[in-house]
Amino acid sequence: MAQTASTPAQVKQAMPRAFWGLWFICAVGWAGRFVVPFLTLYMTVHAGYTATMAGVVMSMFGLGGVIAVVAAGVLIDRLGARRMLVAALTGTGIVATLLAVLDADRIVVALLVLLLGMTSQAMAPAFNALVAIIVPMERLRAAYSFTFIGINFGFALGPIVGGMLAQVSYSLIFAAEAGFMLIAVVVALLLPTSGGNQLPESVDTDSTPIPEPVGEGLMTVLRDGVFIRMAVWNVLFMVMYLQTQITLPIVLERDGFTSTEYGVLLSLNGVMLVVFQLGADRITRGMTQGKLLVAGTLLVGIGITSHMFGTVLWLHAICVVVWTAGELINMPVSTNVAARLAPDHLRGRYLGLFATSFSFATFIGPLLGGFVLDTWGSSGLWIGCAALALVVLVGRMRNASAVEARMKGRY
Repeated sequence: MAQTASTPAQVKQAMPRAFWGLWFICAVGWAGRFVVPFLTLYMTVHAGYTATMAGVVMSMFGLGGVIAVVAAGVLIDRLGARRMLVAALTGTGIVATLLAVLDADRIVVALLVLLLGMTSQAMAPAFNALVAIIVPMERLRAAYSFTFIGINFGFALGPIVGGMLAQVSYSLIFAAEAGFMLIAVVVALLLPTSGGNQLPESVDTDSTPIPEPVGEGLMTVLRDGVFIRMAVWNVLFMVMYLQTQITLPIVLERDGFTSTEYGVLLSLNGVMLVVFQLGADRITRGMTQGKLLVAGTLLVGIGITSHMFGTVLWLHAICVVVWTAGELINMPVSTNVAARLAPDHLRGRYLGLFATSFSFATFIGPLLGGFVLDTWGSSGLWIGCAALALVVLVGRMRNASAVEARMKGRY
């Protein structure tokens, strides 16, 4: 059985050179997405929305993602992953620019948030497919862990900057996101596509796609019960987790905390993910992937529910530490499992449908979170998160053995 690189230096030596170009795009591209947690504050503070209405509009972000990632999965298999990544980055930059320059008309904001969901969430399946193409299977979990570090490298600094920009002008937040997207697009277009240890021909979007077997397509993925159950539990997990970006900032604002203080909490999350990701991989290497998903659910559930007791900033910071520990486990492991369950010729569709689970959660999470917060208050919100965590915990425990059976021989 091949061993995953256990130190940053070993990981770096084990990965193809093209992977590090993709890693830079990941760090820059996702750094610009720090704008998403501030969208609810933008709507409630700047545009005059209630928490429920802000949740409805944020659900448009998730709906756009559901539409985009399903289409992206098919287009990745047919046209190539890099072309989809460039298109998603470009579209996100354009929509962010429009948010920066247009007035906060409620209908316009809702439409732009829908478009932002479509463009920004199409990035994930395209990027994950590129990683799965260029990185050997036995190093895939390490690769996704390293890209997760790249995502949070930008996210660690972004919220602090975003919190300060929000106190000056929300337009500056959107303008900053557009700038990040421009940098990522330029790097993506400059990536080599042939020669040496670079992007293989299968990544070159100008090359002819490999034809898939007749009769296999999206319905094949939908009939994969093990994969679909994993995706369903991921939806519920993400509905719970996304409250840290959707309703938590509203709760903090109502409790007298500033947007800068919320930015500090998000930055604590990002710093932990950057500093401890590879260490978490080493510590948990002996555990099966199914058990890791269960452990991640438990930690995230405890951490988020504990925000109920956050009367001062340092107590909220402890909660962030706990749910970040679960995030360290859950996020790279879930993507790794999804990629390894997928046949090579259907990887785009599998990862596209798996990304749909995140997007669908982003659709229903704001609706549920905003409604519960306005109806039963913050205590009802955190109790609801605890109930979701329990449901996901049981579901993932029941599915763990089937996941492990499918993954045997694909390490």
